[in-house]
Amino acid sequence: MDVLDIVIGIVVFFLLLSLVSTAIAESVSTWLRWRGRTLRMAVQAFLNGSHAIVNAIYSHPLVQMHSPPPEASTKVGTAKKDAFGQLRSQMSSLLNGLARKLGRSATSAILPSYLPQADVARATLDVVLGMPADECGSLLDAFTPERRMYGAGAASAATGDLAKDLDAAYLVLRPHVVAARGDLDASIARVAAAFGDVTQRSTGWFKRRMTKLLLAIGFVLAFVSNGDALRVAGRLTADPTMRKLAVELAPSVLAIQYPYSTDTTLSADSTKGAPVYHRNPMDSIMVMSQAAGTLAGGWKGDPILADGHDRSWLEFLWQLILKGLGFAITAAAVSLGAPFWFDVLQKLANIRSAVKPAAPKADADTPPQQPRSMSDITISMAEHSSQVRGGATSYDVDLTSMLSDVAMAAYHGEAEAVRRLKAMGHDVVDAKLIDVLSTDTQALVLRYDERIVVAYRGTEGKLRDILTDANVNQQEFDKLYGAEVHHGFDTASTSAWPKVKETVWSLAQGHPKSTVHFCGHSLGGALAHIAALRYVDDTKGANMLGSVATFGQPRVGNRAFAEMSDALLAGRYTRAVNNRDIVPRVPFTIGMLQYAHGGRLHYFDSNGKLWVDPSWVARLADYIGQPEEVKDLLKDKFTDHSAETYALLYRNVRGAII
Repeated sequence: MDVLDIVIGIVVFFLLLSLVSTAIAESVSTWLRWRGRTLRMAVQAFLNGSHAIVNAIYSHPLVQMHSPPPEASTKVGTAKKDAFGQLRSQMSSLLNGLARKLGRSATSAILPSYLPQADVARATLDVVLGMPADECGSLLDAFTPERRMYGAGAASAATGDLAKDLDAAYLVLRPHVVAARGDLDASIARVAAAFGDVTQRSTGWFKRRMTKLLLAIGFVLAFVSNGDALRVAGRLTADPTMRKLAVELAPSVLAIQYPYSTDTTLSADSTKGAPVYHRNPMDSIMVMSQAAGTLAGGWKGDPILADGHDRSWLEFLWQLILKGLGFAITAAAVSLGAPFWFDVLQKLANIRSAVKPAAPKADADTPPQQPRSMSDITISMAEHSSQVRGGATSYDVDLTSMLSDVAMAAYHGEAEAVRRLKAMGHDVVDAKLIDVLSTDTQALVLRYDERIVVAYRGTEGKLRDILTDANVNQQEFDKLYGAEVHHGFDTASTSAWPKVKETVWSLAQGHPKSTVHFCGHSLGGALAHIAALRYVDDTKGANMLGSVATFGQPRVGNRAFAEMSDALLAGRYTRAVNNRDIVPRVPFTIGMLQYAHGGRLHYFDSNGKLWVDPSWVARLADYIGQPEEVKDLLKDKFTDHSAETYALLYRNVRGAII
C-alpha cells in the first residue's frame, strides 16, 4: 500500500503541475494565435497557393463571419469562470497589454480558430469562379479546360501571385467538381471532405508545438518550485504524513473536472475546436499551485545548496546530474498533458479503493466525517512542511495586524501616533519616540499592559534615508555564521540601538511578564529585523522576544544572514509582502553582493487574500495571472507598498488565511 500511495502522490504532483502548465500554454497559444495560423496554413496547403488566394478566401463573407471580433482578444469577460479558465483569460489579457506596450496591435491578425469545412469549400469555389457559384450556370461547364469560367468574373483582373494561385486552385477543385457531375451541393461536400483531410494532417504541427511549449513551461515551473521528480519521490517515501496528505488530496484533484473537450484538433464543426471549461470546484488557482509547490518542497533546505566544504566536487557534480534528471522527468511528465494524468490518477484511485481495507463501522450516534476541501488539505500540507523544516507554524494574525497599525503610526510624531492608535482601539499605556539625528533614524517604543512594541520608521523621502537605502555594500555581522548585512541598514539600526535598548528596559520595569515585539514598514522593517537580532544577542532577552513583523521589508543580508535570523528568532519572524510590492525584491543580487530573505512569508495575492509561506509556483501563477496592462503593473509595484495598504489588508483578512 505504501508503494501505491507514493505513486499516487507523484501522479498528483504531475497532474497539478500539468494543470498550471496547460493554463499557461493555452494562454500563450491564444496570444500567438497558433490555432488560427495553423488553420490558415491548412487552407494554403490545400490549394497549393500563396498568401494571395488565402487572403481572398478569408475576405469572403462566409469565412469572415467566423472571425472573432477585435474586443474578444483584448477584454476579459465579466462572466464568472472556473479557476482554470480564469487563469487562461487573465494571462491572455496580460499578454495583450504587453503587446500594446511593445507597439503591436492587439487586434492584428485575428484569425478564426475553426472554420466549417462546407463554408471554406463554398468560399473557395466563389473565389476561383470570380462570382457566386450558384450564379455561374453549369458548374461542370465552368470547370472544363476549354472554358475555365473563373476568368470571366472578378478574377479576370487577377495578376501575379493571385493569378497563379487561381490556376493552382482550379486544378485542385476540378476533380471534385467532375466527380460530382457539376452538382453544386455534391461538389461542396467533396471539396469540404478533401479540406478536412488536410486539416487533420496539419493538426500534427499544432500538437508538436504545444508539446514543446508544455515541456518548456514544465521545466521552468519545476525549476522555480524545485519540483525535481526524484526529490518529490524521496520526500513522499521518507515522510508518511506528507504521503497521506497527498493521497487525501487525490479525490479533490479528480473533482477538478478538467476540460476533456479541449483538444488540439482543427475542427470543421463550429461547435468544436474552441475550449469549453467546466465548473471548477477549487477555491482558487492559487490553491492548486500551492499544493504543487508544497509537494515539490522548494529550494529551502535542498542539499545541493548546502555548504560544500564537506563534499567533494564529484559528489556535487553527481547531485547536479540527479537534479537535472529530476527536472527533465518532471518536464517530460508535464508535456504528456493533464488529461493523461487524470486518467492515470483515476485508475490508481480505483486500484487503491479495491485493495484498501474496509473502514471500521461508525457508531450510529457519530456523525459521518465530511471530506476535507482541497484548500484545507493544502493548509495541512504547508503546515507539515514547515514543521519538517524546523520552523514554528503557529501565527497570530490579530497580533500581526496590531503591529501593522503601529508600523503605520510610526511615521508620525509621538503624540499623533498615540492618538491615531487609540482611535483604532489600541490600549497604549506609555510611549517614547527615539530620534537619532546623525542617521535620521526614528523608532517609536510603546508599552501596552504586558507588551512592549518597538516600531521603526521607514523611508520618508529624505536625503539621509535615501543614502541609507543606497549603501548596499555588505559588512560582517556575525563571524560564526558567516553572515553579512546591508551596510546602510546596519549603520542606521546600530545608531539607534543603545537608546532603544535603554527605553525597552525602562518600560519593562515592574512588568516581568512583558514580551517585546519589533516591527516596521519598508526601511523600518529592515531596521527592526536587525534590532531584534541585537536584542536577542546583546540583552540575552530571547525569552522575552515576542515576535518580529515587517511589512514591505527589503532584503537585509546574505543567505547566511537569513539562515542565522531563522535560527535565532526561532519562527517568531514574519515578513509581509503585498502582491507586486517592488521593495521586498531589492537589493538585487549582483556579483559578490548576495541578498536573500528569511522568516515566514505572509503574501497578499491580487485579491487581497493572505497566504502563509506560498510556494513559488503559487506566487508565479498569481503574478502573471492578473489582467492589468503593463503600465498598471509598473504602477502596482509602488502603490502596493504603502504602510496604510498593509494595515488595511490585515484588518480585512483576519481569520481568512491559506
